[in-house]
Amino acid sequence: MKLLRPLALFVTVALLGACHSGAAAAPKPQPTRLGEIPEAYRELWKAWLLRDPRYTALREAALQDPHQTIFLVENLVSVLLGEITAGRVDTEANGLPTTLGRVRRELVEIGPQSAPALAEVLPLGLGLGPVAVEDLLVQIGSPAVGPILEQLKRKDSDLARRRAAKALAAMADRGIPAGAPASEVREALGQCLLHDSDWIVRSQSALALAPWGRRSAADMADSSRFLVPSLKDPDASVRTDVVHALARLGDPRTFPAMINHLERSEQGGDMSQAMLTQAALCAMTRRNDAKTPEAWRAWWRDARPKVLSRFLEQYQDPTPKGEFATPPR
Repeated sequence: MKLLRPLALFVTVALLGACHSGAAAAPKPQPTRLGEIPEAYRELWKAWLLRDPRYTALREAALQDPHQTIFLVENLVSVLLGEITAGRVDTEANGLPTTLGRVRRELVEIGPQSAPALAEVLPLGLGLGPVAVEDLLVQIGSPAVGPILEQLKRKDSDLARRRAAKALAAMADRGIPAGAPASEVREALGQCLLHDSDWIVRSQSALALAPWGRRSAADMADSSRFLVPSLKDPDASVRTDVVHALARLGDPRTFPAMINHLERSEQGGDMSQAMLTQAALCAMTRRNDAKTPEAWRAWWRDARPKVLSRFLEQYQDPTPKGEFATPPR
């Protein structure tokens, strides 16, 4: 994505530099001059830069026009990245918002329009810009899910998929936004977990599946169908994050798979995985006594009816889901 299109190229070289008290002298790029762009665009951008009271009305009118929307959004994104790169802060000493604080707020307020452009920043470089963009996308919520999923499905950028999965996890950690396509998100994350060639993408996807699957027993089963087979992922770091995700998900129907993973880890001499899985089982069952795999299986045979009944009642699932009751070892 080109953050600045021909009509948007003047950005802040003169006006923003003049409006930002104490700012260092602006560099000398070669932007389109303010007088060379259409009047409606010019008045809109001047109003934002100068904190003109007319700005809100001008913005609402501009958002009805796709070209003016692109102009506004991509200039705001450019300002955001420029302010972050320059090390600006969100508020002045007197508590008033700085340019950075204003542009953050503005991008969230017009979230449905700004989310696509913001999502395209996720894979750009290693600076603070993508981190700030992730936070804004999380604040935008449901309108940002589609653009983030587009980044998650990119085949040409590991970084895009990593950051998209991380952003989805952060979003669900604050509570799944109303209207978000949770099933579609779980499917996309699950496919990354099962098939992505990048281990970091798989790990991030595993960690994201837990918060996106905690609203009901059916949702938990949907997340678990990707997490359970990934206990056999070839990468130890991914297996670790899968165990963490299953522990956080808290679905007792995955106990047999966790017990099998404990046994495989002990038999394979992977004591780090064994200790982690043992701790996860204790946390999920609220027990403090570590057990051998066979002892855990004996406990589950006795406790299963009561545990499942309480679980299904709590999560209001009308029928037991047995997909994970007896997974292969």
